[in-house]
Amino acid sequence: MSIERQQRVFELLDQALEQPSEERARFLGQVQADDSSIIRDVAAMLESEGSPGLLEEPAFDVHAEDSGIGRKIGGYTLTKLLERGGMGAVYLAEREDFEQQVAVKVIRRGLDVDQVSVQRFHNERQILARLKHINISTLLDGGVTDDGRPYFVMHFEDGISITQFCDEHRLTLDER
Repeated sequence: MSIERQQRVFELLDQALEQPSEERARFLGQVQADDSSIIRDVAAMLESEGSPGLLEEPAFDVHAEDSGIGRKIGGYTLTKLLERGGMGAVYLAEREDFEQQVAVKVIRRGLDVDQVSVQRFHNERQILARLKHINISTLLDGGVTDDGRPYFVMHFEDGISITQFCDEHRLTLDER
């Protein structure tokens, strides 16, 4: 995906997010784009935005003995919970056959049986696979866990979260 195309996708996403949620589809229907796949990508990102009320549940029960830490997924061993969101959780993991730290995102338990949620997860993975930019994490791998939940593996960059960066620099909404 070209930088110009990525910029257009994110520009339209920002504009759509400024609309009330019930107006976003109408807004996208009125947008003129040379490439209709741009509109599809923006719509997929809007759908992947997450569902209110699901944000506190990780992919694995972090209070149970099996918190996901130490679990093997593909050729990776989960070592630390990094973040959780509406679709699942992101873990720091280590590659088993050589020394490499990665981030593994796993769909949340329960969402793996919901076709709409699984499709949103796959859309997110596909969008990430097409994005090529120095400031966007690279998709490395993907698959399905032993218990049937989709996951994908991304390049891990150790640093502060974008939210923390924005807060520390007191960025306005437009700057964010």
